[in-house]
Amino acid sequence: MKNELGEINLIIGERDVGKTILCSNLIENLKFKGYSVAGIISPGIYHDGMKVGITAMNIKSGEQVKLADYSPGWDIENSLRVWRIISDAISWGNDVLNKSIPCDVLIIDEIGYLEFEKNNGWNKSFEILEKNGFKIAFVVVRKCFVESALLHWGKAQIIKIENVEKVDLVSENILHQIEIKLSGE
Repeated sequence: MKNELGEINLIIGERDVGKTILCSNLIENLKFKGYSVAGIISPGIYHDGMKVGITAMNIKSGEQVKLADYSPGWDIENSLRVWRIISDAISWGNDVLNKSIPCDVLIIDEIGYLEFEKNNGWNKSFEILEKNGFKIAFVVVRKCFVESALLHWGKAQIIKIENVEKVDLVSENILHQIEIKLSGE
C-alpha cells in the first residue's frame, strides 16, 4: 500500500481475495488497542470448503444475521449475480449503520450492485459516510464499482487486495498508519 490513509478508504478487489479477512484483522487489532470500531462485516458461510452463504455481523454487538445464499442464475435481470440477498438483512443492516456513529473506525463490508445500481441495499452507507461521525472509515467495494464509489467519495484512498497471501502485510501497514493518524489527534 503506497498511499497514506484518507478519511474514507476503499478496500477493493475481486471475489474471495481477502477483503473481509482484512476487515476482520483490522477489527480484532483495533478493538484490542481500545479503539471504538463499528459498522458491518460480511464473512462467508462455508460447507465442505465451498462458500454457500454470507453472514452480516454488527461489529459493535457481535449480533449476526444471514445476509445471502449462493444461488447462481436466480436474478433474470442480472445473470452475474450469484448471491440471493435476504431482504430482512437489508433493513437490519441499515439500522446497524444508523447506530454505528460516532466511532473511531467505521467499517462497511461491502457495498455494491444494490447500493450503486439500484439505490437499494445498505444505502444508509452513503448518509452515514457523509455525516463524518468517525475518524476513519473503510468501505469494501468490488473493483467493478470503484468508479461509482469515487463519484461519491472523490478523495477516498484506494487499498487494493489482490490475494489472500498479502492480507497480513496490508493489515499491518494499515494498522501502523491508523496508530499514527489517530494518536496525532
